[in-house]
Amino acid sequence: MKKGRIPRGYLGVGLQPVTLPDNLRESLQRKEKTSAIVLEIQPDGPAEKAGIVIGDILVSLAGHSIARPGDIQSLLIGDAIGKSLPLKFVRGGSIQESHIVVAERPHAGE
Repeated sequence: MKKGRIPRGYLGVGLQPVTLPDNLRESLQRKEKTSAIVLEIQPDGPAEKAGIVIGDILVSLAGHSIARPGDIQSLLIGDAIGKSLPLKFVRGGSIQESHIVVAERPHAGE
């Protein structure tokens, strides 16, 4: 209310759904057949600071499985802004772990 708008969290990535190969799904012990692949990184954004690169496949955020890009947005509401969340992703066929600090989505004119 102080800012006259509802703050929204963001990670600074452009995502697209991707189908996981069966062998990768089995090694991750996932029932979901899809996840979200990183197609774009916002310079100096949260994802870049966390070491995420184009081509990484995000499989979980804050302990929640990611089956599509919308799953991430639902985790970035309200009090997530400013918090460091655990992130699991696949790079080069192997699982990687990091932490990402959720930033507030910038607004036009700011």
